[in-house]
Amino acid sequence: MRAALLVVALIVAMILVSIFGAVYWRPESTAGMMLELGGPRPVGLDTGSPEETISRVLEHVGPTVVLLMVPETRRSGSGVVVHEAGYILTNAHVVEDARTVLVSFTDGSELDAEVYGVDVATDLAVIKVKPGGLKAAALGDSDQMRVGEFVVAVGAPFGLAATATSGIVSGLHRSGFGIARYEDFIVTDAPINQGNSGGPLVSLRGEVIGINTAIISGTDGPRGHGSFSGVGFAIPINVARAVAQRLIGDVALMPPAETSDAAGSVSASVLSSRIDEKRVAGVDQLAGVLFAEAVSNGRLRLLTP
Repeated sequence: MRAALLVVALIVAMILVSIFGAVYWRPESTAGMMLELGGPRPVGLDTGSPEETISRVLEHVGPTVVLLMVPETRRSGSGVVVHEAGYILTNAHVVEDARTVLVSFTDGSELDAEVYGVDVATDLAVIKVKPGGLKAAALGDSDQMRVGEFVVAVGAPFGLAATATSGIVSGLHRSGFGIARYEDFIVTDAPINQGNSGGPLVSLRGEVIGINTAIISGTDGPRGHGSFSGVGFAIPINVARAVAQRLIGDVALMPPAETSDAAGSVSASVLSSRIDEKRVAGVDQLAGVLFAEAVSNGRLRLLTP
């Protein structure tokens, strides 16, 4: 039964994508592409000593982490290179509404980037720099992470490039914080501060297992604007990888459709491997994709959870 529902959901999704719309931004067409993201898996980083292992992890991952600056909004954040062709993964709230993003690399070089795609539903975005030839970070399997594992948050807090903090995985699959429309967070006590948004959360295997996104703060809210209070949130890399591949591959994603102004396409977060676990309030049977109503202008409206 679940398999049948998944097939129906995918068919509906493909029809809706073909009819209703596309991704927010598309500076250049890559229709039909589904790039394999991430660099080669590192070997020999684990020395048995957490301190020495973290140093080796940072040597390996550091060159793939970048500082992002948005001149028109004076906003800054972090990103991680996920493909040698110049694709960089970050948070949507770092680069949304940006015309140009300045990318600073650890070697001191700087390049302008275009916002290539945005999915506000998951708070993820892809930007692209030219030329390519970049080192890409290795992407792990966030489904294999366990509570208690050591992790390292890498980014540019307060504009301090290539800065790392360490901690453990405190929780998995947490939601209900109002940070994004789709929430399935890794929780960590690794300090995440202003400017860390969009940077990678890395395992001691040297693989990115999450994208740092938000904190619980006693001051200015959840998105890294206040001081860290011991609870940080990262988007699992399995979710981020799927969203990034669809943004790069010109597969339409759903913005947060609280009004009829939203583009009528289907969120990649719905079309994930967890689709059969999603339940709709008031519906006893497992369901894949639900649209609340169609409005007069032909676009779709989703009810806010």
